[in-house]
Amino acid sequence: IDTLGEAANEATVIQRILEFYNALTGADVIAYCPQGSDLSHIKVLGSADMEKLCGLFTVFDGAYRLNESGKGFIFKISGRGEQYGMLLVEGFSPQRSVPHFLNLSLNFSRVFALALSNARKVEDLLHAKRKIGEKA
Repeated sequence: IDTLGEAANEATVIQRILEFYNALTGADVIAYCPQGSDLSHIKVLGSADMEKLCGLFTVFDGAYRLNESGKGFIFKISGRGEQYGMLLVEGFSPQRSVPHFLNLSLNFSRVFALALSNARKVEDLLHAKRKIGEKA
């Protein structure tokens, strides 16, 4: 988690978030869906039924929700009035860990949002720099 702010692009930040959750929880499935994109952009660690996973993301409303299985949750990554995406964590054992990790996740959400925001700004700056270089 300490290297999130160093990531120069959004894809790297997302990969590090997924790896962080994998190390932290050992959950069977960890998935990220960017806000406002089609569901083909979902990034997944673990083995998942993509059709079911897409359904979980499309019907999700609110800041968070416990999964029907009772072994996981989904939460929005947002900060400073902007929503960046949603993270699903599924397959905890034992189930009593779910509330603990959900609480941590809701606190981490702002950190993740800041890292994603910074990565997008870096990508925008690099894109602008390339455009200026092409015109010169």
